[in-house]
Amino acid sequence: DGYGINSIANIFFTGFGYKSREELRFPAEKTKSIMVFPSQQ
Repeated sequence: DGYGINSIANIFFTGFGYKSREELRFPAEKTKSIMVFPSQQ
């Protein structure tokens, strides 16, 4: 997967129990983001 946003999210967010729910794309700015939320316990 390389060093993109998905690999960073796996290290910093899913490792601490967060879940990614939505991906946002901004083609004009050539960026992509993901929304992460704490898991429901």
